[in-house]
Amino acid sequence: MRYSVNWNEKFMVLKLVSDTKSENITVSSPFSTETRNEGEGDYPMGEWICAGDDDGRIAFLCNSLFSYSRKGSKIGLSILRSCIYGDLRMGEFEPDADHDILEQGITEGTVRVLMTKGTIGESGIAAQAAALNNPPIVLCDANHDGIYGWTDQFMKLCGDGVSLSALKEWEDGTEDVLRVYEYAGKSVTASLTWLGKTYKIALAPYEIKTLKVTESGLEELYIIEDLPIA
Repeated sequence: MRYSVNWNEKFMVLKLVSDTKSENITVSSPFSTETRNEGEGDYPMGEWICAGDDDGRIAFLCNSLFSYSRKGSKIGLSILRSCIYGDLRMGEFEPDADHDILEQGITEGTVRVLMTKGTIGESGIAAQAAALNNPPIVLCDANHDGIYGWTDQFMKLCGDGVSLSALKEWEDGTEDVLRVYEYAGKSVTASLTWLGKTYKIALAPYEIKTLKVTESGLEELYIIEDLPIA
């Protein structure tokens, strides 16, 4: 669902409210997930939020929403919040003053609804949300014979609750560095296929690993990539 709002209200919140029929709420956060039971105030969220359990979940995947509220089984996604910009006042609020108001004018975004089952790691919610927020970049070229087939891949990462957050050149050399993490709160052994070779990666709950690809295999580094972890 795509939305476009021309918003000129002040001191108001615009929400998309859905009754999920469940009070079990799981929210994405950086490199992890959280099960929350807050009240009706606004709370931060990452790329997705879902309600339900392993027998059935409804998830909302967002590319421009970053907060929500809940009341019982109802989730309110905060589309717009027209509060005062940089409100550092110490005195009484002056409603008739000429305040600078946030989020005025046209706001656009996308919300995708996903029905799924299984644990958070098995459900595929995080992968679908990442795909929504990182659409593929298409390169157009003239027709030619080429040297590759119609499809190919140089790497593949498999594992419930495991995600790749970075693929880059090593800071101190030319080797490739990957940063992988476990976000569902469970120990897992992931499988990485890199240029035809397969490696196993053991991850503890919510663990982040920085791995350098060498000729002899994977070498784990500290997160700032300066030294290997013995």
